[in-house]
Amino acid sequence: MFGGAGGAGGGGNVDSTIGFLSLGTAYLGSIGGDGSGGLGGGGGGGGGSGGLVLTGTAVNVTTGAFDVTGGAGGGGVAGGGIAGSGGGGGAGLVLLDGGVVTVTGSTIAGGVGGNAGSTGGAGGAGLFLYNGGALVNQTGAIRGGNGGGVALLANSGGDGGAAALSNLGTIANQATIAGGTGGYGVTGGGRGGIGLVAWGGSVENAATGTISGGQGGSLRQAGTFFPAGHGGAGVQFLDGQAASLTNAGTIEGGVGGATPAGDNPIGVGGVAIVGAASGNISVVNSGTINGGVDSRSAVRSNAISLFGSGNRLELLSGSTINGNVVVSGGAANTLVLGGATDGTFDASQIGAMQQYRGFDTYEKTGASTWTLTGTGSQDWSVVTGALKADTNSLAGNVRFAGGAGSRSVTFDQAFDGTYGGTISGDGTATKTGPGTVTLAGPSAVDWTISAGGLVAAAERFGGNTAIAAGASLTFDQVTAATYAGLLSGSGSIRKTGSGQLSLTGDSSAFTGATSVEGGTLSVDASLANSAVTVLNGATLGGTGTVGATMVQSGAIIAPGNSIGTLSVSGNLLLAPGSTYEVEIAGSGASDRIAVTGSATVTGSRVGVTALDPQTSYIDGQRYTIITAAGGVTGSVAGVDSRSAFLALTVDQQPNQVDLVIQVKESDPGTPPGGDPGTPPGGVPGPGTPPPAVFQTVAQTPTQFSTALALNSLPQAGGTLALYNSLLMLDAASARAAFDLLSGEVHASAKTVLAEESGAVRSAAVDRLRSAFGSVGAAPMATLSYGFSADLAPSATGPMPRPGSDRFAVWGQGHGSWGRTDGDVNTGRLTSSTGGLMVGADMALFDSIRVGLLAGYSHSAFKASGRLSSGESDNYHLGVYGGGQWGAFGVRTGASYTWHDVETRRTVAFAGFGDNPRADYSAGTAQVFGELGYRIDLGRAAFEPFAGLAYVNLQTDGFRETVGTAALTARGDDTSIGYLTLGLRASTNVAVRSMDLTLRGALAWRHAFGDVDPAATLAFSGSSRFSVAGIPIEKNAALVEAGLDLAISRTATLGVSYTGQLAENVQDHTFKGVLAVKF
Repeated sequence: MFGGAGGAGGGGNVDSTIGFLSLGTAYLGSIGGDGSGGLGGGGGGGGGSGGLVLTGTAVNVTTGAFDVTGGAGGGGVAGGGIAGSGGGGGAGLVLLDGGVVTVTGSTIAGGVGGNAGSTGGAGGAGLFLYNGGALVNQTGAIRGGNGGGVALLANSGGDGGAAALSNLGTIANQATIAGGTGGYGVTGGGRGGIGLVAWGGSVENAATGTISGGQGGSLRQAGTFFPAGHGGAGVQFLDGQAASLTNAGTIEGGVGGATPAGDNPIGVGGVAIVGAASGNISVVNSGTINGGVDSRSAVRSNAISLFGSGNRLELLSGSTINGNVVVSGGAANTLVLGGATDGTFDASQIGAMQQYRGFDTYEKTGASTWTLTGTGSQDWSVVTGALKADTNSLAGNVRFAGGAGSRSVTFDQAFDGTYGGTISGDGTATKTGPGTVTLAGPSAVDWTISAGGLVAAAERFGGNTAIAAGASLTFDQVTAATYAGLLSGSGSIRKTGSGQLSLTGDSSAFTGATSVEGGTLSVDASLANSAVTVLNGATLGGTGTVGATMVQSGAIIAPGNSIGTLSVSGNLLLAPGSTYEVEIAGSGASDRIAVTGSATVTGSRVGVTALDPQTSYIDGQRYTIITAAGGVTGSVAGVDSRSAFLALTVDQQPNQVDLVIQVKESDPGTPPGGDPGTPPGGVPGPGTPPPAVFQTVAQTPTQFSTALALNSLPQAGGTLALYNSLLMLDAASARAAFDLLSGEVHASAKTVLAEESGAVRSAAVDRLRSAFGSVGAAPMATLSYGFSADLAPSATGPMPRPGSDRFAVWGQGHGSWGRTDGDVNTGRLTSSTGGLMVGADMALFDSIRVGLLAGYSHSAFKASGRLSSGESDNYHLGVYGGGQWGAFGVRTGASYTWHDVETRRTVAFAGFGDNPRADYSAGTAQVFGELGYRIDLGRAAFEPFAGLAYVNLQTDGFRETVGTAALTARGDDTSIGYLTLGLRASTNVAVRSMDLTLRGALAWRHAFGDVDPAATLAFSGSSRFSVAGIPIEKNAALVEAGLDLAISRTATLGVSYTGQLAENVQDHTFKGVLAVKF
């Protein structure tokens, strides 16, 4: 009923030697005993013993030619039911307490696992190194024992043994380390043994060394679905310790186990190197690492599988890896290109679906140069040595890191390409190959351009640059930037793009040609040995030194950065059609070109710009703009100056060219279009005023009066800066500047404030008309005793009579939007007003009502053509009263409005900019009255009416803040009268049992008095001047249309439109009213 007992284990060879041990004989462990059979089943085989176990410390073992082999495992015996398992093979050599094993010409092998009826025994390990120790395998072989096979169905072969096991030991292999073959089986072949298992320590596999996993066990029966054994790993690291592996030879995973023909899953090849789950494994490879293949050589397993963080794979020249390299999980896993010998690496093999997977960082170390091929997007850290690539294989950033040693990157470019990465750190960069590299990202290192071209922009390009003969550096500038690096070599420099490039580094060592093809090149250091050509549309400037210079037709030379001298070491040629742009100051300083050779100026022109905020320009001032030691030849074609006020000429001498400035003769004349009202008694500013020239270009009264005041500006401080800026303007620009400087908005503001008085008049008159039910009166929201006329005035019928004790409180909102077109003297003005009026009134006697009103409104106005705007907060208070005697109605009132006014102006033209602000008060007083007479004709009613109003606007004086263009003003009064004649009409119709009142009005409004508001102003220190604002339209049509629907006995809904229309004026007001009686 029971299986036989297992066989006894074999006896081991134990030695406690301390010191040096040279083997003089072979050691073979005892074979484990076979299991005995029984009725119930076979007994399991016994384990084989170790070939040699050394327990001493500091043992040094030299094998010589003598082998050490572990004992084989005993075989399992089949019984009546269940087969017994085979015993495991014994280890070949075990060092328990450290020491050194040197293998020369012999074999250390684990014992073979026992064969069995059930599971085959596992092969023994070839070598165990506990507690450190070292293996030096010079010419021998370290092998794991093969796994035992099986003979019965439903049984699997034993696993092959590991060739070597190391615990914090040191392995140096120059020969063979191989895992044992897995045992054959029926339900699965045994796994191949691992070549080397290491827990920490270091492994070095020399060029003659081979470390391999064992082949997986084969299947003995076809037609099943059991797999053959997997191949063993070449090297496997265990968790818990950092470890290193250096390979110059061959490391490979075992081949998968073979299967009979059929559907059996074939054995998978072993991984060549398996890292620890805890990470921190370093692999350096200059040899061959092969992932194992399956038994049909169709699929290759990973060459290297690493896990966790801190792993590092360094490839040296000669490295060959067959199979994927996969890093799973963790961070800071690094792929390194290193060594002292140059190599090539295909960057396109890095990626989630490529050969090298899961690395986080990429490094270049060692003195070697590695060339990247393929397509890559990785960032690289260059610690030492060189990295060579083109813009396809290197698209990421390059950072030079590390201390001692040189480091560089080379773009070997056969085609034109763009590099968008960043180059930084302590290293250098080189451009080779015939193609051009455009740097789209920052570069802060020194460059050598050996061949082809390099294109950069100075704002992201630093360091020095050496340009070899035949090579080029192009600064393609879109914006202004400075390059402070040193340029050297004999290649060429090109400046392209519309931006400005300033060269501030000493580039006297550069002897090649420089071409300025676009934008501006400012040389502010030495480029003395470079011939410079300036092409059409480009500009050369600066205060440094250039070599022989040619300025082609359509090109510009403009010395200085502001006023300064540009030196030419050699000859200067200003071609016909070229321009020399000169800046001049009132002090006599000017731009200058100082030429050591000759200067040829035939057909060129001189353009002049003034640049002096501190000194007055002097009539007859002379400026030397060219000096030439070798003489001046040819003649300047002419002087181009925008100034409408200065005459500029050239005085050419043998060795220099002078510019002479003269004020144009002028007659103050009379203002065009009539005198705008310049106030007498103007007080000029301090000092002697310059010649009166500005008014010579004025075309409007406002421009003329403003120009006269500008003529009187003090010739010192900020006002001189304003004066000199104006002095260099052309006529059109000067006129536009006069308009901006005039302060026209202050005069136009009076028009807006005066017209605001109409809102108060309308509110008072409308309330009285509503209270008496006048023709065309709109409903008004009131709180009262229910006087019916406040809801829906009747178009026809007897007039309602107010009770003598009736008291009402009312409110009315208003909003309007208007536009007044300008004329030759003023700019267009747009305005808007919104506000609320409230009041209270009561009946006196039988036909009279009197009341009080108050309100607030906000007005905003803008003169876009004058870059000016303003706003006013308006506070209203008034009285009103009126009566109705039969058909005859009278409405009168008086009010006062307080205005808080703010204005803003922008004054900007060539050479000047300012933003003056003002804040001041004003007040409007008015009295008004209206007469109307009611006429009823059938269902319609008409009311001819006449109105008269007197408005007086008083404006306080003010002083604008901010800037030289700020103005001061005196307080003044503006008086305006308004006469209005018109006709109102209304009629009632029934709409679904509701009364609908249609109403309208048409009138003529005539304004008289100060209808052309003006402001008396002055600049700081100037004479006073008067400027006219947008006029109040003298004659305008008033149009009103509205409808009111009595939606119930106590509620009326009304909407209306009121417009003021004239040739140059449009003003529109809309109202909506819901009046409810309580």
